[in-house]
Amino acid sequence: MKVEFISFGDAGNIEDERIGFRVLESCDLKFFALYHTQKTDKGFYNRPEHVFWFYPHDVNAGDEIVVYTKDGKDNVEERENHKVHFFYWRLKEPILKKGDCIVISEMNDWSVNSCK
Repeated sequence: MKVEFISFGDAGNIEDERIGFRVLESCDLKFFALYHTQKTDKGFYNRPEHVFWFYPHDVNAGDEIVVYTKDGKDNVEERENHKVHFFYWRLKEPILKKGDCIVISEMNDWSVNSCK
């Protein structure tokens, strides 16, 4: 995986609730999605409550990614030797509680079709 989970922050507090990741290999985030779901005895529930699919956005090895669950404006901050990329899920309520989990997946390909 080119991106690894590093932390949850302030679960249950919509103003500060966030999920942190570290970029291990330079990539385009459009190939990644986050799924908010619950743990089960065999892993996690396969019907997520919320999904966050990143838009096209290049990141470099060593960068950090912070996803806030609240509404806000996506931005990037320069640090000494890396960047921190801030994204906002734009939810109205906090979502992280005991028993919940965030699954990150990398998608190498997909197809889209629209209903007529």
